[in-house]
Amino acid sequence: MAFKMNRTLTLLLFSTGVAATLTVFILKFLALKEYRETIALYEKTEALISMIQNVEKSTLDLETGQRGYVLTQNEQFLKPYLDANDAIEKEFELLEKSAPATLKASPEYQSMSALVRQKMEISENVINQVRVGKLSSAIALVKSGQGKGVMDQLREAVNTVITNERARVLALKKESEITAQRNQLWQVLGTAMAFLLIIVAYVMTEFEGRQRRQLEKQLVEARNEALQASHMKSSFLANMSHEIRTPMNGILGMTEVLLDQNPESGIKKKIQIIRESALNLLSLINGILDLSKIESGKLELEESYFEPRKLVQEVINTVEYSAKSKGLDLHASVSEQTPAAFSGDVLRLRQILINLLGNAIKFSSEGTVSLIVNSFRSDQSRTMLQIQVKDQGLGMDEATLKKIFSPFEQADKSTTRKFGGTGLGLSITKQLVELMNGKIEVESKPNEGSIFWVTLPLEAINVMPENQRPSESQSYSSSQAPLKILVAEDNMTNQEVVKVMLNRLGHKFDIVNNGKEALEKTLSGTYDIILMDCHMPVMDGYEAAQKITERFPQWCQGPAVIAVTANAIRGDKEACLAAGMCDYLSKPLTLAELDEKLALWSRHLKYAATQVVDPKAMENLRQISPDMADDLMKQILQAWGKEAPAYVVEMIEAEKRGDLKDLADRAHYLKSSCVNAGLRVMGQLCSDIEKQARAGTKEELRYLLLQLRSEYKMACTHLWRSEMLEVPQQGIST
Repeated sequence: MAFKMNRTLTLLLFSTGVAATLTVFILKFLALKEYRETIALYEKTEALISMIQNVEKSTLDLETGQRGYVLTQNEQFLKPYLDANDAIEKEFELLEKSAPATLKASPEYQSMSALVRQKMEISENVINQVRVGKLSSAIALVKSGQGKGVMDQLREAVNTVITNERARVLALKKESEITAQRNQLWQVLGTAMAFLLIIVAYVMTEFEGRQRRQLEKQLVEARNEALQASHMKSSFLANMSHEIRTPMNGILGMTEVLLDQNPESGIKKKIQIIRESALNLLSLINGILDLSKIESGKLELEESYFEPRKLVQEVINTVEYSAKSKGLDLHASVSEQTPAAFSGDVLRLRQILINLLGNAIKFSSEGTVSLIVNSFRSDQSRTMLQIQVKDQGLGMDEATLKKIFSPFEQADKSTTRKFGGTGLGLSITKQLVELMNGKIEVESKPNEGSIFWVTLPLEAINVMPENQRPSESQSYSSSQAPLKILVAEDNMTNQEVVKVMLNRLGHKFDIVNNGKEALEKTLSGTYDIILMDCHMPVMDGYEAAQKITERFPQWCQGPAVIAVTANAIRGDKEACLAAGMCDYLSKPLTLAELDEKLALWSRHLKYAATQVVDPKAMENLRQISPDMADDLMKQILQAWGKEAPAYVVEMIEAEKRGDLKDLADRAHYLKSSCVNAGLRVMGQLCSDIEKQARAGTKEELRYLLLQLRSEYKMACTHLWRSEMLEVPQQGIST
């Protein structure tokens, strides 16, 4: 408020000073204008006086010519007379045009004009008397003194007119001088006021500038403190995650192994209770981490094709036990017009569905919980996936509806005591929906249940692309082609969990206790994939991964080093990618997650995953030319295989030397090449890099380029294993 008042007052002072300065300039201009007008009036008056004097002189010349002709009767003396007569006529004509109306209306001027005309008539009469031979009459007329009397009166009239005009000019000059003195005084006062105001305004501006600089300093300090607090929060979350996830990995891993051994019903129930409790704790940890990622804008969406009907069935299977244990009917349906498959982040969509269904089951004691999935075309001709979750539970009033999507909010304190939970689920759900450019709505009344609607814009396809995945009879994807895996893990419990899981998947593996042993193993043997813990004694996973990848001159041809760590925040993933690792597994591990990651990076499977190589690119080519589509795609992939390695290297080098224009241009070119080849994740990364580079935003470029390098290796892996591309002779140097 004080800054606003100071700024207003400063602007007012500056405005007043400017106004005073302008007033001084205006007064100076008016004074100068009046001075010029006075000078012009003086010059005009002198010119009029000169004309009047010329009239007087010409009248005297007229008298002289007349007298000479009377005395000599010589026609030669008529010329001065005639010249004077013409001069008087011309001068009077000019005088009539130049003289002001006030002068011409004055008695003195009118008397002067009449006397001149009278004198001209007398002279003309004398001349005419001589011409007709009446010389004596002409002489008598001259001697009568009539002409002399007129001349004397004329001189007096001329003197009066001249005196009056000069007196008038003198009066105007004095008035102008008085006005000039007054203006000069105002000029001095105005100048002084303007100078004083400008000085005061400058002092106030300087004072305000000091206050602003002080405030900016405080803001910088506050920002630094906030960044430090955010860093401390991130460190705390990372440490909390690491410390809790490490034992959780052992608990969940071993319970999963025990359940897989089909124990007797009593023991199985106890193991399930242990597993359920561990999963609840893990859900709480993941909720806090997800909220932190969303708030910091670092939650990343990963697109892949998914079948909505299959997803709905998986979600129903997940929550079915909870619904049946409360005696609820669980109903799910997918409309016929809903496309067979969509492209989106299926993991986050599953999280949204489980959150909404979990809440519906939690707050219902009887009745039906239903999940209805539908789709429609929006005004922008996009396919909208619509999800409806309906229950017949407690419901909510208007006050609760206004805060239901806020973090850590529930209907009231008794809700937490009776039903449990943290109040994070709906907040995370809403932010995930908005991150996907969708919207979430709710309708509810107390004791009548609630209805949640989620609408998401997604890319739809009518047929799920074939990708030669294992048959339904095969439980695990990676088991189709056994791998040789190196595990670097220092925790004995985690070693045991990974050992049991890899045995269950049918892979060969070696386990070492630190990064140094892992490096030595890679020197003496060849591995398909390396599972690397990040924090180990002697040599940590970051250093080990860097040394291992440095042994391979071609980045895309080395083994896939996958980080396995309890840290689960963005900074740790970036550090892993920078060290040469190409993917990330977060503890606690599940058998399904491990199998999925191994299958994703396996070079021995014979298909390309749709989330890596988009089959729609081939479909588009078949629409253009069904017969030549395969050859066209082969040419596109061959061109990509030659260009992509060099372009990725040059983009990384451009970022290092700060040449953002070159980086943006190369990203734009590579983007088109990737999209044509069906590598849409790489294409999207190139698009993001181009936007950031053209906007001059450097903060995200390094991480995006690390992701691009990793995605390039994954693309090569899937193109090789599906025999869509030969192993290139050149790659990306580490």
